[in-house]
Amino acid sequence: MGGVAASGGYYVATAGKPISAEPSTITGSIGVFAALPNVAKLANDNGVKVELIKAGDIKASGSFFHEMSPQERQTWQDTVDSAYDLFLDRVAAGRPLSKPQLRDDVLFVKQIAERDDKGNVKIVKGNPVMVKYSRKRADGGSFTAGEAVKYGLIDKVEDLPAAIRSAASAAGLSQFKAVMYDKEPGLLDLLLKIQAKEGQPGLDLRGLAGTLTPRLWYLSPSADGAILAPGQ
Repeated sequence: MGGVAASGGYYVATAGKPISAEPSTITGSIGVFAALPNVAKLANDNGVKVELIKAGDIKASGSFFHEMSPQERQTWQDTVDSAYDLFLDRVAAGRPLSKPQLRDDVLFVKQIAERDDKGNVKIVKGNPVMVKYSRKRADGGSFTAGEAVKYGLIDKVEDLPAAIRSAASAAGLSQFKAVMYDKEPGLLDLLLKIQAKEGQPGLDLRGLAGTLTPRLWYLSPSADGAILAPGQ
């Protein structure tokens, strides 16, 4: 694992035996979410109306232009829960951890200071506001490489050259060559790079259309902005 191998990255990595990560790697993030844009209030306030013609009681579930009913929301919740259960199956198959250990085991519980949206500790009557903080392996949060080893999500922390040597040794190879592949930039990548060099602001629209399509995401926590990135 390199810099970030969280959620979908960790999902893929669980097929590996053993799993190594660099010291600075962020991993884990075992969870699933569905992001469904809702512009119903904005549209209503600005006189925009969508005439919906459908067959099926909840066929319009996830529409931008109306609030979800409890039944519509539950269909998406069922889908997310199913994907989450599959994620747990994949991890349990690749790691020495059961689904209950992933989903239910509390790793620690402690008190931490609550912070405001600027990251400052909230103070009331001269004392910090304290809240309970606990973690589970599959709570959707990420872990450092060291924590991932401690909690059994990966096997060891080492850099890429060491991981290559370990793989060669496990395969019984005394001589070997490692080949690194770089992705060739496409035309749009080159154009955007040129634009950036010229200091001209621009909007990358490659992933925008996909962002507006309801889907399930295997993303690291607080990565909502990643849904605007291409290739997700």
